[in-house]
Amino acid sequence: MNLNFTYRTDQSGKSWRLATLSLLLLGIAWLKFGHHELWKDEWQAWLMARDMSWRELLGSLYYEGHPALWYVYLKLWSLLQFVPDTVLIQSAHLLLVGAAFAVVLFRFGMPLWLKAAFLLGYYPLFEYGVVNRGYAWVLLLSFLLVEQLKKAAPKPWVLGGLFFLLCQTEVYGVLIGGGLFFYFWLEKGLKPALKNQGFWSGFAGMLLGLLVFVISVYPRASQEELESAYLSNPLSGESLGLAFQGTLANTYWLGSIPDTNVFGLSVLGLILSTLLLALFVVLFWPQKRSLWTFLVFQAVFFL
Repeated sequence: MNLNFTYRTDQSGKSWRLATLSLLLLGIAWLKFGHHELWKDEWQAWLMARDMSWRELLGSLYYEGHPALWYVYLKLWSLLQFVPDTVLIQSAHLLLVGAAFAVVLFRFGMPLWLKAAFLLGYYPLFEYGVVNRGYAWVLLLSFLLVEQLKKAAPKPWVLGGLFFLLCQTEVYGVLIGGGLFFYFWLEKGLKPALKNQGFWSGFAGMLLGLLVFVISVYPRASQEELESAYLSNPLSGESLGLAFQGTLANTYWLGSIPDTNVFGLSVLGLILSTLLLALFVVLFWPQKRSLWTFLVFQAVFFL
């Protein structure tokens, strides 16, 4: 997680980057509008935003397990009632994808071929680009936050706002926001950071964002219902093994093993997960701040 790639070292021409963005978005639009059949969860978020009042919408998020940002965004788009629903939801999502891709292509300093290769990956292109879910907000806000954190003097109110909004995307947004804040703290120095206005603005945004996130999605249910929905012994060897395998092999090496949630533990899954963890340690070893940030992120993800 070396944030140095955000420096403006990209020498490719603006026209080439614009052409790359245009081709990527045209391809995604062709897939979305021509071939993608919306899944149930895509429709559910849209129908809630369209048919519920603001009070009903915000008061029912704990049933969904997702915070408010995606639903509020869709609610605003649903006001355009003269446009077909499928066009609205996919246009709303495509706008976020285009903004996220533009940040990568125009603000990050990686070579153009590497940017294009990254954006053509499975997650950016399909899971975040074609499927209409709130993860597009995670992508966009994470990229904007990385760009801000590498500035010599980021605006405190912008930092706080981005940390807050990132926490209102998905639980992964909370994890990513926490990881980026931890990196920011290490980069500024553990003690010098306490005198930095941007640090405290980011901390306030992260803390407030986490509080609103918990209030939004914390399940309201009886003890009996909660016990049936969650593991009775989350610290057992089997539960820890499932979490270890699920957050490593199933996450970072898609298709290498059957899904852990369905098929459970396997010897191959545990071996691959251990190898992946060792590989990440070697990869991040030259950048100790990145290494510690990854390990903290992975530990929280595991728990």
